[in-house]
Amino acid sequence: MRQFRKTEAVTATPTTTRKPRKAPARLKGTDHWLTREQVQAVCDAEPDPMYQTIFRLLAAHGLRVSEALSLRRADVECGFLTIQRLKGSQKTTQKLLVDLSAYIAAPSYRLFPVSRSSVFLHFRRAAAKVGLHPHLRHPHCLKHSTAHWLLNAGTPLQVASQYLGHSSISSTAQYLNCSDQMASAAAQQVIGTL
Repeated sequence: MRQFRKTEAVTATPTTTRKPRKAPARLKGTDHWLTREQVQAVCDAEPDPMYQTIFRLLAAHGLRVSEALSLRRADVECGFLTIQRLKGSQKTTQKLLVDLSAYIAAPSYRLFPVSRSSVFLHFRRAAAKVGLHPHLRHPHCLKHSTAHWLLNAGTPLQVASQYLGHSSISSTAQYLNCSDQMASAAAQQVIGTL
């Protein structure tokens, strides 16, 4: 059975056709990232403290939703987070950057006993409340954000790759987008004025 894409013309009657609806402008490549202020605004727009914590955890540690939801008490010990990354990535141990004490003390087996789809729904609602572009209303944007923040702050590629759990530096290198303004500022800092 053939499926039609939105961009194909739809025949209204045998003699007339309607123009296809134009899809909203889509962001390119790794342009799916948020500023720290936008992440804070999304967290503030979410009324449930557990989902706020999940969003912060995703952004602070560059986690996928499934990775965060698989966390158990044993994964968070002595102020460190140990996580087996998905999609063939590495296992990483990092200093915990988000307060999870309320969830560690809870009787649940997993720290966050919610479904992946509920995290998506809560993130989309909060992102819509703060007016983010529709293509930024996805929690995986938080992992992209972590990569951009690290690399734009001058973190070496190998260090950012390890933090994100990437098994290949080329996975991290895709986030090395830079503007002319960023390139000029870096050159001025290194070269100075001649």
